[in-house]
Amino acid sequence: MLNRDYAKRLYDIGAKHRDAETFEELMDRTIDETGYLDTEDSIIFRAGWKGQFAFEIKEWERYGTLPECGFSRNYADGSIEAGISVADTEWKKSLRGKISKCTSRKITRFLGVQTGWGSDDEPTVIAIEE
Repeated sequence: MLNRDYAKRLYDIGAKHRDAETFEELMDRTIDETGYLDTEDSIIFRAGWKGQFAFEIKEWERYGTLPECGFSRNYADGSIEAGISVADTEWKKSLRGKISKCTSRKITRFLGVQTGWGSDDEPTVIAIEE
């Protein structure tokens, strides 16, 4: 879970360099500003660079607990998702959403910023400390 100010800073640095052609170029340009980024940090940084979503903190719902690492995995192929998979209104209407609703996992509510889309077309977010 990232501190609100730190997450916004990383997002803004990424956004400032949207003209970078590749993520590697972006990292080369900004290493002095960002230092070493772990996976959770790099997800919010990349979201700023891509510019698909505004830095908007809002409440999200997830079936089950938040992953300690700060991101979900696609269990079909083992790849890392662009944040934590969450359930929005549209996803809850999907077949996967209806199946998830039938599980015994509790709903966890938390604050976060959308950073992408998961492999099941669900939103992915980075959790932000309250």
